[in-house]
Amino acid sequence: MNKNLGGRGKKSPYETTHVRLPLPIKDRVEALKSLYISGELDNYDKKLHEDSELADRYRNMLTGNNPPSVSDKKLPVDLDNALAEARSILKSKQSARKSVIKLLTALYGIEITDDDLNA
Repeated sequence: MNKNLGGRGKKSPYETTHVRLPLPIKDRVEALKSLYISGELDNYDKKLHEDSELADRYRNMLTGNNPPSVSDKKLPVDLDNALAEARSILKSKQSARKSVIKLLTALYGIEITDDDLNA
């Protein structure tokens, strides 16, 4: 997207608005505007998200608070038993919420409650 030069009568190819903002963040807002005009804002958002995930992992490594990943957990039920349990739950024709609670309880071997799904 090309930046329009000029004053009155020049229409931007995007919607604009007037905003009052604190002077200390003016440079940051202008930097975001230039990223938007150059079309790199999507890449910037993606990079920012990746950087925050990397920072979280690094912080967890330093503090020792590594949450176990799904691949690290061994399910107490094998696939055949899980499928059999899922079929029996589907045959009971209960609500989806109750069915999910039963399936998760069977898979992970811990009692899952309705409150756990609401959290």
